[in-house]
Amino acid sequence: VAPPSPLAHPTSASHVVPYVLPRPVQEGAARKVSSLAPSTSVSITFGLPLRNTAALDRFIATDAAHGRYLSQSQFDARFAPLPSRVVAVQTWARSHDLQVTYTSPGGLAVMVRGPAAAAESAFRVRMNRYRLGRVRFFSTSRAPALPASLGVQTVVGLDNLDRVTISGARNFDTPSNGYIPPQLRAAYDVAGHGVDAAGQKIGLTGFGQKVPNSDFASFASQVDPSDPKIVSCKSCTGPDRIQWVVLAGSNDTDVSEQALDAEYAHGMAAHS
Repeated sequence: VAPPSPLAHPTSASHVVPYVLPRPVQEGAARKVSSLAPSTSVSITFGLPLRNTAALDRFIATDAAHGRYLSQSQFDARFAPLPSRVVAVQTWARSHDLQVTYTSPGGLAVMVRGPAAAAESAFRVRMNRYRLGRVRFFSTSRAPALPASLGVQTVVGLDNLDRVTISGARNFDTPSNGYIPPQLRAAYDVAGHGVDAAGQKIGLTGFGQKVPNSDFASFASQVDPSDPKIVSCKSCTGPDRIQWVVLAGSNDTDVSEQALDAEYAHGMAAHS
């Protein structure tokens, strides 16, 4: 019996993994040059989700907020992917001629390597070479599909187009005081896609005092009044909120570094 075509429609038991195709491929701006040679080596990373995320959110908001933490082994036992889930991903990859090259200690990432032909068959995709101006790259033509039972959350490595580009900025354009969040969002093409960082959490480690809300309000009004400002709170999980967790020792008098770290991180990830 002939093997299924890589372009066969995913079965009901398949899961189409969230995968951001390069925009030039999505919009048809990139020109297909050829199919990717079957022997081309590709490196792929599977991302597995944490378990018990609601319980983890509660732990962060209660225990962690009051200086009670978990060891790595305790965290893994409660929240990391089950070992059986990690083994299932490894076994599936090997069954498709993809060599497992690394598995992170907590099982959140499994890295594999293999020929493009094996990746095409495993993910039910075609891999092509594209050209965009002077840039040449390879990519799949659509999002990959995996067995839903694997529970894979993300797949990285099915294209090699570098997405970190500066649009229309030159060295001598840099303001004397540096770029501000709206300029950085525009430069890295973050804005204008109908999505933001709502539901995401950012953790920063620093030394110094808590930043007063007046500082956040002043920064937002001077940089871009339309930007949401951060508000400090003791125990919160909503958007545009920051929770301060004192780990050890006494605070020093500096707030500038903490303020800039929080304001720029939030400025790039609005509503986090």
